[in-house]
Amino acid sequence: MAKTITFVDGQILTAADLNTTTPEVPNTGDPVDTGWVTNGLDIVAAEGWEIVAYALRRTSMSVTGQVILNRTGATITPNAAGNFTDSLMFTLPLGWRNANILTPPIMAFQSGVKSAFGRMNPNSGNAVLTHGIPGVTVDNAAAWYVPLNHLAG
Repeated sequence: MAKTITFVDGQILTAADLNTTTPEVPNTGDPVDTGWVTNGLDIVAAEGWEIVAYALRRTSMSVTGQVILNRTGATITPNAAGNFTDSLMFTLPLGWRNANILTPPIMAFQSGVKSAFGRMNPNSGNAVLTHGIPGVTVDNAAAWYVPLNHLAG
């Protein structure tokens, strides 16, 4: 929902007047589009991860975009079936979190060569890496791309 500006009756409005507000995070059913947000969000990297960049957009209740992280901790190695010990990657701020009662999957990619998978926990905003293709490791100093597409609340 955009911030409210009050104008005096009969005041002439210019394009500059109309562009003086910054959209806030919309509420349920609000048609506001935040545009692409690339800074200013409190996306918190978990221990062993570092946020490199992000580009997220919220249109009404739909959140889409990408978070790019570097692995700064020890290498994560899956077991023979491809399962990792659950690894928290990052947490989205309120208003950008998944509001679905179901836990949607997330994918993480390293330079199009490695793929890993996980979940976006409802309400907490935690992106958790849970498994990969057998043999895929999450190496230290490697950049990982996490595309997002979910409904927020």
